[in-house]
Amino acid sequence: MSSLDDFKKKIEEFRKEMKDRCENVLKRYEKSLEGFKKADLNVSKDKLIDLYLDVKRLRINFRHELQNLYTDFRETIHNFRRSLRELVHTLPKEYAERVYEIKSMLAEAADDLEVYLHLFRDLEASFKEFESRIKGFLITETPPLAPSVFVKIDTLTEALEDALKEVFSSTEKIVSKATEVVSSIRIPESDAKLIKLLVDAGIFRSRNEALAYFAHKGIEASKDWLNRVQERLHKIRELQEEARKELEEIFKEDLDQKKNE
Repeated sequence: MSSLDDFKKKIEEFRKEMKDRCENVLKRYEKSLEGFKKADLNVSKDKLIDLYLDVKRLRINFRHELQNLYTDFRETIHNFRRSLRELVHTLPKEYAERVYEIKSMLAEAADDLEVYLHLFRDLEASFKEFESRIKGFLITETPPLAPSVFVKIDTLTEALEDALKEVFSSTEKIVSKATEVVSSIRIPESDAKLIKLLVDAGIFRSRNEALAYFAHKGIEASKDWLNRVQERLHKIRELQEEARKELEEIFKEDLDQKKNE
């Protein structure tokens, strides 16, 4: 039956696409990691920190791409299975063997995806291993400074890794609104350094984007307090307006009185 033949052909095309895309991602990031591994680690502390942040940023991007890829393929397999169930209801029983063949193909596609997932996780482990190696060089070379540096980096980047999608989607919405008003602000040097670390780690695309994000989050977290302050400010403005009107009336009366004199 042509409908089953078409279904089988689509699954075959999907498996090829999945294989090509997964292997392309693996090769691309493996090549990037190998390039980093060729770097000389006997360099200055600043260069080691830059290398560490570059490797960590690449791993975060890799995980983000992996999550999107895996989710897309799982959803496609699910949709294939749902469509096949709907198609089976329209077919005579003599096509049961061919339906079973297609079900087996989908099961193999799902198994292939899990194999790629394991390969992705192995590569991510290689990234983490190399990060630890760089960290070891830093701690060995600069014991007084390295711990504080990595407390900041690890806390700020790894704590946000699992929430990357939320962060990226939130910042896009916030920045689109924030760009309507341009405001120059001064922040403590320690905060500026933390913002720079986040930008260097690839969490934000710019310092402005990071500041807009945290400003919005700070306002959201203080919303109840700000609402109370806003109410009081509104009352103050009302009192000021009443006082202004009273003063205008007094001045007007004085002026009229002088004119009459």
